[in-house]
Amino acid sequence: MADDLAQIALNQEWRRLETQLLARPHSVEELTGALIGAVYCQNLEMTRQLLEAGANPNRSFDGSECPAMTTAVEQTWQSGLELLIAHGGMNVRKYGGWTPLLHAVDTVADRARQVGTPVSLDLLRFLLAQGADPSVRDDQGLSAADVARLYHWEEAAQLLAKAEQGPRINP
Repeated sequence: MADDLAQIALNQEWRRLETQLLARPHSVEELTGALIGAVYCQNLEMTRQLLEAGANPNRSFDGSECPAMTTAVEQTWQSGLELLIAHGGMNVRKYGGWTPLLHAVDTVADRARQVGTPVSLDLLRFLLAQGADPSVRDDQGLSAADVARLYHWEEAAQLLAKAEQGPRINP
């Protein structure tokens, strides 16, 4: 039976994963499962190796709707996001039509609400600078600014509405 690359990554057995990558070719699904694990563990070098081996940062694994890009947003891992963005589309819509930017609004606002910390615009600004399109709407017709308003996060809503009206910042 073949080793489960995703489980090896989640167990943070990086040398074993490297050995498995060299031992034989792997499917995009296998590589993508391991990529999600590497991103979850915020291992930049393994993330790089898996992307170079053919993992897809926008593809889900094992029937989930949580690709590596979404995992990196949830981790607010900017260096990982930068690498993933270089290997995949920034405005890919996933579950519910959410892009990484829509997901970032929800992640940052919800985390601040749950933990009781101040919200930060850093991740939103980063994604906008990387080419995130604030005009994309989810399956319910909501933009990232609309989601920010649902959380009563007016500073983010204003930033996103302004970005939606003006030219996007591209790297």
